[in-house]
Amino acid sequence: MQNCVSSFFGNLREPGTAVNQTLQGEPLNSLRTIGRFVINTTVGIAGLYDPASYFGISKGYEDFGQTLAVWGWQDSRYLVVPLLGPRTVRDTASIVGDQPLSAIGYVENGSVMLGLNIMQLTDARTRALPFDEIRSQSIDEYVMVRDAWMKKRATQITKD
Repeated sequence: MQNCVSSFFGNLREPGTAVNQTLQGEPLNSLRTIGRFVINTTVGIAGLYDPASYFGISKGYEDFGQTLAVWGWQDSRYLVVPLLGPRTVRDTASIVGDQPLSAIGYVENGSVMLGLNIMQLTDARTRALPFDEIRSQSIDEYVMVRDAWMKKRATQITKD
């Protein structure tokens, strides 16, 4: 069930990823992402399953923060935003660009939208649970999380 929920929300992020790939000058990756979205939405039953990976179409995730980095906005200060978690000032500002690309934002029923947002936050927290043990054993949890997150983010931006 947990994998289905994660796949569902990952599938909802695909159109936004395709737009950001286009804005970053990667039209072929954008077309691949649109293909993933179509396959997973149809064959994968609204994205609950990920048959596109089975067919060899790898997934990637691009957000507007990565687009801003490609456009030249260098790393900025690290901060932790309640409910959203670790990010930089650039990534916090990028929410303005990511919000219109979020499928959940177009749900008109307020209670359904709230339920989807709560499920998405719960899914993100569940995916982070395996790291709780590592965090609890670190000498300085804040520094460890900051350094790990900044390295991960730099890797996402350089696509290594």
